[in-house]
Amino acid sequence: MKVSSNTPQRPLYGTTFSRIQHASEGETSEEMCNQLHRNGIISKPSVIDGFRAVPRGFFVPAGAQESAYHDAPLRQGCVHLSAPHIYGAVAEALEMHKGMSFLNIGSGSG
Repeated sequence: MKVSSNTPQRPLYGTTFSRIQHASEGETSEEMCNQLHRNGIISKPSVIDGFRAVPRGFFVPAGAQESAYHDAPLRQGCVHLSAPHIYGAVAEALEMHKGMSFLNIGSGSG
């Protein structure tokens, strides 16, 4: 299908994500998880449990700890973490079962 230059482009994440981006944050993993759930980003019990079990702060560089649970991407040096709502949306979309895991490998495009 050929797309003309006059064809409006749909937003990548839709209106739900644009409205709540940076709204699903907290000071702790528990608070961030609760906000992601309240905003409809995560709803599966297994995803909620996973977000609660793995503190994002473990993966954040030492100089960025105050932003560990903000719903925003983090960059420091060669470390780049996507915003938590991105990981939540991906985890919700995957058909994961007990004992499974996934590894997110970025392309470096930032």
